Amino acid sequence: MSTPKDRINTIARHLQTNADQLSTSSIPKKRESLLKWNGWGYKDSKFEFDEKNH
Repeated sequence: MSTPKDRINTIARHLQTNADQLSTSSIPKKRESLLKWNGWGYKDSKFEFDEKNH
């Protein structure tokens, strides 16, 4: 049978986070970073048409 101290230690271990267990979001938090995706709205944005679509 476990003691109250053992149970508290077990709970404390479960609550601690490790750097390798943390997940990061793939969506940027800052608006500027979000707008930079795929060059949308910047100099490198362009539309390409082939000969059929002019």
